[in-house]
Amino acid sequence: SQASQSADKRFDLDALVLTNEYIGYVEVGTLFIKAEHRGGGAGRLAAQSRYLLMATNPLHFGDKVLAELRGIIDDAGNTPFWDCLGRHFFQMSFDEADMLSAVTDNQFILDLMPKYPIYIDLLPKEAQDVIGVCHPQGVGAMRLLEWEGFHFERTVDIFDGGPLVSTYTQNIRTIRDSRLVRVKTGESESSQTGLISTNAIKDFRAMSLLGHLQDTDTVILPRLQSEAMGLKEGDFARLWLKED
Repeated sequence: SQASQSADKRFDLDALVLTNEYIGYVEVGTLFIKAEHRGGGAGRLAAQSRYLLMATNPLHFGDKVLAELRGIIDDAGNTPFWDCLGRHFFQMSFDEADMLSAVTDNQFILDLMPKYPIYIDLLPKEAQDVIGVCHPQGVGAMRLLEWEGFHFERTVDIFDGGPLVSTYTQNIRTIRDSRLVRVKTGESESSQTGLISTNAIKDFRAMSLLGHLQDTDTVILPRLQSEAMGLKEGDFARLWLKED
């Protein structure tokens, strides 16, 4: 905020400030599903399987979780946010900076990026328009993350300006709504919509549910699914059921 009594003016301005507040967070990475497998639930299975894995041992993964969504990059590979901002300080292409961030400890960002706030109003409009906006192909992932309980808190990626979302591990819906059940092998007359996973990090497996919940702590699984998951009668499994 800027204010002057003598000029009778007050302004509220947005500024970009370098931050490292996500140190110590667990990060769930970007998922890419081949086009021929999209639309059939594969993306949701892959996404939620990560959280079922975390539920097997929450202490192993920590209290807070972060997800970084891809920012705006056009078909020609141009990145408006980078072209108008980062390129001037890093003196390299977006691809070079992105690769360097993947293979180093990112010290180069602290070394080269200004330590002072950068007022957004001073950036070209094409850069302003993409700050905190995810790539069109990432909209579905963004919605799924929001459904899980992730929130955007005005933090963006330093390279492409894409949004970063975060939440507490215990608040992730798949973790919160999953339960431990005993496995019973048998023919299931009906199949409920949900996911079933093993309950250990080692040899972890997850599948779409092909059986049903018999009572509060017993799930009936077809023998084929039990064998595919390496589950025996009486083993514990983790179950997530879709709400009606």
